[in-house]
Amino acid sequence: MTITKLCVLMVLASVSIPSTATAIPQFYHLYATKHGVPVEVFFSVIKTESGRTFSGRYLPWPWTLNVNHKAYYYDNKRAAVLALQGFLQNPKNKIAVGLGQIYLPAHGKKFPNPLALLDPHVNLNFAAQLLKYEFTRAKKKYGRSNWWTAAGRYHHPSKEKYAKPYREIVFRKCQKITDHCHLFGQI
Repeated sequence: MTITKLCVLMVLASVSIPSTATAIPQFYHLYATKHGVPVEVFFSVIKTESGRTFSGRYLPWPWTLNVNHKAYYYDNKRAAVLALQGFLQNPKNKIAVGLGQIYLPAHGKKFPNPLALLDPHVNLNFAAQLLKYEFTRAKKKYGRSNWWTAAGRYHHPSKEKYAKPYREIVFRKCQKITDHCHLFGQI
């Protein structure tokens, strides 16, 4: 087994592969708890953002880029880094990076180097922080909020026509994890 394949398997084991069909890896609990986000909602958002089928299972994939609304899945971090460096050469590219698909036009200035977003720890920490921010922001704006509203705003904070179908997808992914998704608010 090559070192690259071994590294990918290690990342999948620590980041993506639940031990049972409904379990959420501890890695996601860490960042959800740190930022006060329900882990079921957080994991469902991440699966929606970067999910792909791997060995018959739909899982978040850390080496995912989305460029101008086209998804690219790379076999390893090195390939994703090289691709991201290439895409960054064109300032007109609209790029989202990693597990949480952090959108560079909106959030890139928060990182000295956008390549850091290919680190699952950096990416998930910011993704959980952003989800919590959208929850708080919606609460201030509407006088109330719920986690599904926050999930929709995570995807598109200003246009409900894009946020609504997204949060419905995230909710359906949550229903595959737990029967308690309704506890996090109305769709």
